[in-house]
Amino acid sequence: MQIKFNAIKAAVLAVSLALSGAAFANETYNSNPIIGAGGLVVNFDGKNFNGTPFVGIPVIELNNTANAQDSFLAFCIQPSTDLQAHTVYTGAAAVLNDNVKALYETSYASAIKDTDGQKAFQLALWELVADDGNIYDNGGSQYFISGADSSADAAFKMLDLASKHTVLSNMYTYTSFTGTGSNGMASQQLLGVQMAAPVPEASTWAMLGLGLGLIGFMGRRKSGQDEKFA
Repeated sequence: MQIKFNAIKAAVLAVSLALSGAAFANETYNSNPIIGAGGLVVNFDGKNFNGTPFVGIPVIELNNTANAQDSFLAFCIQPSTDLQAHTVYTGAAAVLNDNVKALYETSYASAIKDTDGQKAFQLALWELVADDGNIYDNGGSQYFISGADSSADAAFKMLDLASKHTVLSNMYTYTSFTGTGSNGMASQQLLGVQMAAPVPEASTWAMLGLGLGLIGFMGRRKSGQDEKFA
């Protein structure tokens, strides 16, 4: 009997762990721009958001104010808004379209390894969340001339690769961050990702459900026995 109860307890623990990854509580994060990550993109041949000739692209490290182990690398998804100094952000589960998810699944892991990749990934991300998805389209809010900027050319390749990624693996969980700077002004919205917990297969859920059912059955049985011997 003890073996059965141990198996049931293990099933319940597995259910708890599986469901804990799906929950998301609003928490606050301090922001820290990573020096040298992204830098400035200078575009002499086209235009960027806000109509300015250069756009700052820092990669932001976000650290949970209550749990130092909880941190993100985050990219801007609101290029028309300035990044404010000393911003405190609040995280919430992000709702994204499949094009953005495809970009992350095909290019994020390799892009964050160096500053050139980070710049290219940021430009590609901006195209998908705030423009028309074509970085060489001179009618967009952001455009470059092919061959004139290596970061833009790399971003074009990322976008092309993402467009061919039609079956998502859902390998990341996405968090959007909104915040206010120390000056009281709203700071640009950021997007961070973490590796998603594996989703149990249907057969696993069935076994876990059976384990929960057994718990209820054994509880009722024990209750009946207590009444019998009372």
